[in-house]
Amino acid sequence: MDWDAYKAKVEGSRRVIVFPFFVEQLKGVNGVGVDVGCGHGDLTHLVAQVSGSSVVGIDSDEERLALARINHPDTHFVRGEVDKNSIPTIGLTFDFAFSSCCFCHLNDDGIYNTLFDLHNCMNVGARMVILVPSIHWAKEMYAEIRFETSGLSAIPRFGGRQYFRTNDWYRAALTRCGFNIIESKEIQIPEDDRLEDRYRHKVGSNLFSAFIAERVELLPDSESMKKAFEVAHDNRKLEINLFWQRSLFFWGFVSAALIAYGAAYSAKSGLEFVFALFGLVCGVVWSSGNRGSKYWQEYWEGKVNLLQHYVTGNIFYDRSPKEPGFFDFFEPRRTSVSKLTMALSDYAVLLWLSLCVISTYRAAERSMALSLAVGSAVIATQVYCLWIIRKSKSED
Repeated sequence: MDWDAYKAKVEGSRRVIVFPFFVEQLKGVNGVGVDVGCGHGDLTHLVAQVSGSSVVGIDSDEERLALARINHPDTHFVRGEVDKNSIPTIGLTFDFAFSSCCFCHLNDDGIYNTLFDLHNCMNVGARMVILVPSIHWAKEMYAEIRFETSGLSAIPRFGGRQYFRTNDWYRAALTRCGFNIIESKEIQIPEDDRLEDRYRHKVGSNLFSAFIAERVELLPDSESMKKAFEVAHDNRKLEINLFWQRSLFFWGFVSAALIAYGAAYSAKSGLEFVFALFGLVCGVVWSSGNRGSKYWQEYWEGKVNLLQHYVTGNIFYDRSPKEPGFFDFFEPRRTSVSKLTMALSDYAVLLWLSLCVISTYRAAERSMALSLAVGSAVIATQVYCLWIIRKSKSED
């Protein structure tokens, strides 16, 4: 069951617990605010009313935003993934920010990116109010619990795995991203007839964790983070260079094997299957090596993305120039050259598999014994390639 179908079943908790909490925290606040993960925009509109301020809602679901724009035409809503540099693209500096249950849909790095972006887009002293489902509630009520580094993940009734973190983790994340914790607390289920049955049966249980913070001027540990950024950035450049060096290295072996195969095939020497097997191994190793290089490149890019806020600001999620239309053939496109190389190496593997089949077929034309020998060698080589892929996984 999706959230739209499930919304009515939690409307009581929203009206009795969630909305009053945000009204209490943001009533009368001045300036411009942002609702991170606004959904249908009900809370966005309510905060705008009680604060008398302008509030922008941002969410990644266009269908929900369309409904929000219909129901609240006087409130501005923006589509964007909050952990992908969408908040800075709004182009405003905010005096307050708030979020209701959005962070449980983001992984740890996604929350860091969102908080860093908010720090960059908020005035010093601006208030941040976050409400997330309590990890204690998730342990008691949700299914398919899986323990994570920052807490646990589970699947609520309306589906979709979500993250539930400890309060200590959220406090540390807010501090790391430039926010001073004013208050953090658990919000318990009150005794109220307007609540759904499953809540009334759990009166006094912790339902939400709340965090109230304010934006500080400077990010903590900036000097050490600058050094870490330099290390991560240098390693990212190194991995990019090594990717192409390794590709050139393996392409040399693949090309040599292909030339040798062609020569043996033309000469009808019967040795072409040897070069086909060698080429297959080279192709598999090349393809696996490309993925290994890409993994470490993205590993260090992830570090750079997190640390860039201490040094350069958020520059690695820039999405300009815009992606051209389908028929704009000669316009630049946001295409990954390394992924194209990976695709080429995969194609080389398929090519060598085909040549192995051809070699087996040609051996069968000579004699059954030779066909069995070549076929056995091909199967053994394929098993060996699978063994290479399995055993070559890095232990970091």
